[in-house]
Amino acid sequence: MKKAVKYIGKWQEKSVILEKLEGPIGEGRVEFPNGDTFEGCFHLSFAHIQGPCYVADGKYTFADGKYIENAWINTSDDLTKFGLKGVYEVRNVDGSPASITSFWLNERHGIEVLLAPKTEVVEWYNGEEQGRYDVNNYTLNAIDEDRRELVVELANGMSVTMVGGRLVPNRYDNYVYENYLMGKLVYGNGDVYESINYDIRNLQPYGGVGTRYQANGKMRDEYYKEYELERVEREKWNPACAVEKSIPNPINPEEQITARVWGNHIEYGYRCEMMYDGDVVDDMPHGQGIFKDVRSQAYIDGKLCDTWRFTYEGAFEHGRCHGRIVFTDHEKNTTQECEWKNGLSVSATPVTLRYEWTRVLEGEYDIRTGTVEMGVGMKCPLDGFEYVRLLEVSASQIVFNVCEPLRPGGSLSLENELTYDLRYSLNIYWDKE
Repeated sequence: MKKAVKYIGKWQEKSVILEKLEGPIGEGRVEFPNGDTFEGCFHLSFAHIQGPCYVADGKYTFADGKYIENAWINTSDDLTKFGLKGVYEVRNVDGSPASITSFWLNERHGIEVLLAPKTEVVEWYNGEEQGRYDVNNYTLNAIDEDRRELVVELANGMSVTMVGGRLVPNRYDNYVYENYLMGKLVYGNGDVYESINYDIRNLQPYGGVGTRYQANGKMRDEYYKEYELERVEREKWNPACAVEKSIPNPINPEEQITARVWGNHIEYGYRCEMMYDGDVVDDMPHGQGIFKDVRSQAYIDGKLCDTWRFTYEGAFEHGRCHGRIVFTDHEKNTTQECEWKNGLSVSATPVTLRYEWTRVLEGEYDIRTGTVEMGVGMKCPLDGFEYVRLLEVSASQIVFNVCEPLRPGGSLSLENELTYDLRYSLNIYWDKE
């Protein structure tokens, strides 16, 4: 017959009127079937993914007399489930240090640093020893009042990090209590694999999902089953590894734009509206590369994928298109080769256009007139119409990406309503010479 967990202490009765939860709250003692005991204070948590959870902090004593002075456990309201989770210093009966150990549901799980008779590392998985390793160094850091980080540098060149304890999800939810465990492997090549609850065995991903942070700056979620990689999802560039700075827009000689740089990969704008892959000097395109513009999404073979409207492949200098460029409009399936200089196409002579620009803000009109010079690939510099791009200039027509071609002596009218109170209008004229 399976022995039950025994609880002795204060108890909160459920109130139908106030809709409170029922369970242990305040000072209490728990006696576990294996002889372990816990004494401390229980806190009622209203937010737990699997329902009501009563988390307690206090002293956890093992059946052999060893103990943890400041431990966190969680129990269900019926006390059928309990768990000691986190990274803790375990002490002998006389108070001397015994080990630094990570736990998951009262089992040793993850990494344990044995402190006597010699310093040695043991890897555990659900209470079963997986292997022992020589250690070069280890540190135990306090992330905050309740969380500890154990970093172990192994003699084989790898390092293992265990993080656990009480977690408060954000600064607004001080009444939410959740204890957890996280494990992280750092490989000799710089790759990092991170797993919630340390679903790792023999220092290898074993099961479930984990996140791999690659040394080249990419990150992805990996799903394993008994060491076998089943699938990969959400692969992207890791923002934490990027250099963020303002650099030139490759196809607009006047514009600077915020970009994130990962070596030979650059993403422009906070939503990655533009992208570059190729030679990079001083965190800017310089040499040969491919620049992509106007990002969108489309279903390809039943899967939602990123697509790009325009690509510019060829020579770049100091961040801008400069030299021979092959321009492709993927929507129209057209390709042309152009000569560029400092971010401006010189294959076709830039054209001077006259404009009338109007902004209406909360009923107030702001009207301006003037001229603007645009070349192939340039965006319109007027507020509210930065999405308008010049694609082609010839003696017979000017082609934009959003409207019908503009003929010599003709005009175009564009509208853009950003909000109910903010509207733009633009008339573009191509005067006869």
